[in-house]
Amino acid sequence: MKKTILALLLFGVLGSLQAQQRRDLKEVDLDAMLDETQFASDNEDYIDLIWWIPMEYWKAVYAQDPSIPQDEADEMISILKNYDIVAAVRGKIGYFGGVTFQDEASIREQLVLTYDEVTYEPLDNDELDADLKSFIDIMRPMFSNMMGDMGENLYFVVYQDGGSNSAIIDPYGDKNLNLKLNDFSDNLQFPLSSLLQPKKCPKDGALFNGKWLYCPFHGNALTVQN
Repeated sequence: MKKTILALLLFGVLGSLQAQQRRDLKEVDLDAMLDETQFASDNEDYIDLIWWIPMEYWKAVYAQDPSIPQDEADEMISILKNYDIVAAVRGKIGYFGGVTFQDEASIREQLVLTYDEVTYEPLDNDELDADLKSFIDIMRPMFSNMMGDMGENLYFVVYQDGGSNSAIIDPYGDKNLNLKLNDFSDNLQFPLSSLLQPKKCPKDGALFNGKWLYCPFHGNALTVQN
């Protein structure tokens, strides 16, 4: 029975691109997106955190905040849309619980982004657009205020497809992303579930991951929510 359920789940994920519907950005659960795009190790000796920040995260934030004028939101999106930004922090936990964090140079050296089996090099800071630099400069003290020392030592690393001068990762696609920081790594298989409408089992009305095609309990084809 367990093998049957696992097979159905796997088939539902692999076949998802045949029938998926994008969720309106105003309805995206930002916490769910954070859960999908943030990765933390369970290493007892180190703090390792990697966060790939998709453009759709910012679009959803702006779409859900009526206090942000549309022209300002559009301007911010235009600044960020051609880049992939990854935030990362790594710190060694001492005997008495103190943490020695690694500097930006070490983070940049150890962070590896591989998408669709292609590994990309980060942009140097002097290659970044002036407005993008200003955006990152604004973000760093915000995270420092929210997360203390951990936020103060969270560094933003920027990637771009050099051939097209555009962002690399498609959150609605079907590729795989691997992020590695020193000896910690994790994978993300697209599309992002948080960006898709959930699907409903026609038998009992239960809602499931929008990437799936079939109910893992009844085997029925899932239907898209209207």
